Amino acid sequence: MFVNCEKWRKKENVDHILEEFHYEEKPLVAQMYPTYYHKTDKDGRPVYYEELGRVNINEMLKITTQERMVKNLVWEYESFVKFRLPACSRKSGVLIETSCTILDLKGITISSAYSVMGYVKEVSYIGQNYYPERMGKFYLINAPFGFSTAFKIFKPFLDPVSVSKIFILGSSYKSELLRQIPKENLPVKFGGESEVPDSEGGLLLSDIGPWREPEFIGPEGEAPHVFSLK
Repeated sequence: MFVNCEKWRKKENVDHILEEFHYEEKPLVAQMYPTYYHKTDKDGRPVYYEELGRVNINEMLKITTQERMVKNLVWEYESFVKFRLPACSRKSGVLIETSCTILDLKGITISSAYSVMGYVKEVSYIGQNYYPERMGKFYLINAPFGFSTAFKIFKPFLDPVSVSKIFILGSSYKSELLRQIPKENLPVKFGGESEVPDSEGGLLLSDIGPWREPEFIGPEGEAPHVFSLK
């Protein structure tokens, strides 16, 4: 796996992606497929949110490409490893090596899920093979009826360690999320108390966390932005 990873990194010029790749269309893409980091959970992990149920791939492809979407995903992984995790580790006082992910399926349809299947498969492959063991907790919320049953069918074929980190929740997810994420860190839209004014980028673009707090930023510097702040 290590050899293949190094070949992939060289082929995709990953070592320089943080400096060379700029995703200027992100503010627009974020409205059609919200993906963002926002603060930390009770274990000190950075919390990543993905609102898959809001995806509008046809509109997105008018302003970006799947290739650029994938490059942005790799950019985020690199920023996560090199900037977010070190800052979170300093704030927590312990080594933080994983994230807490909230995947919101509210509004998901078969057609919308199918429309992003190619992208999801590609980025899942990258995550599993080139950034392994980065999942600390994974919550699927607003899961549609029957989702849990379907998951149980495939559960025996999955890695038990990974399965133990996955929690499938319906619309009554608030109490479960608050067990893992402090209410002051959980966005209001998910039952918490954290709000970000639009003047500061709103929830989708503000990127708030220890990686933006001067006292926790080390020699690696502050986490970069993938688009120009204006």
